[in-house]
Amino acid sequence: MHLRIRTFIGVLAVILGCTFVFGQTISNTFKPSAADQKLGVMVGSWIAHGTLKTSDSAPPGKYSSTATCGWTGDRFGLICHSAEDIPGMGKVAVTSIVAYDSDSKSYLSLEVGASGTRLSRGNVEGNTWTWISTPKNETERLTVKYTSQDSCQWTLEVGPNWQSLKPIMQVTEARVASK
Repeated sequence: MHLRIRTFIGVLAVILGCTFVFGQTISNTFKPSAADQKLGVMVGSWIAHGTLKTSDSAPPGKYSSTATCGWTGDRFGLICHSAEDIPGMGKVAVTSIVAYDSDSKSYLSLEVGASGTRLSRGNVEGNTWTWISTPKNETERLTVKYTSQDSCQWTLEVGPNWQSLKPIMQVTEARVASK
C-alpha cells in the first residue's frame, strides 16, 4: 500500500512540475503587443454626458453613462461594464469585451446588453479611435478623440450607407477613477 501512495505522489509531483514549467514557458512566451497595450487608454472608471439628436431608433434628449473598464487577467484585452441612460430606452446595462485582432490588424469590440449584441471593428490613429459597426442594415461610425489622459469626446454617426452618415450623438467623457 505504501508503494502505491509513493508512486501516486511521484506521478502527481511530475505532473504538477510539468504544469508549472509549461505554465512558465507560456507566460514568458506570450506578451501583450504594443497594439494590445494601446487599450490601456480606456482602463478606469468613466462618466459621460451628451446629447442625442433625433434618430430612427430614439427620440432626442440627454444621454449619460457610467463605465468601468479593466484588463483581462492576461492583459490582452479589456472587459467593460457600463450603465447608459438613453432617451426613449431608459437605463441599459452593457458589457463589452475589447481586444486587438492581429489577423485583421484592427480592434474588436463585442457589446452585449438588453438591446442585443453588437460587433464593431476599430482602428486607432494618434489619439483618435474609430469604430465601425453595421447593425440592422445601418452603418455606424463612432469616433472617439482623447483630448487628455483623462477625457475624450465622441461622436456617433448613423446612416443607411457611408455616403449618408449623419451625426446623431455628441458626448464628453471624463475618467473619474485612475487606471
